[in-house]
Amino acid sequence: MVQIRKATDADIDALIKSRCRTMREVCSIGENYEFSAEFMESTREYFLRGDGTTVIATDDSAEPPEMRHSATQT
Repeated sequence: MVQIRKATDADIDALIKSRCRTMREVCSIGENYEFSAEFMESTREYFLRGDGTTVIATDDSAEPPEMRHSATQT
């Protein structure tokens, strides 16, 4: 069953992974591309200290539960 909830600090790694996956798709970046440390830190700070609210949808019928989508609204 898919559940939608407000993201917490505990979700930060999954949110960063989702952001990188989105950037790869939108910008046609290859799977092997490594994002810079600056990009990764900026992304972390954005989710931890930004002024937006991020929600995530998780599928708890998958083993282990996996994030399906995230969205941030400012």
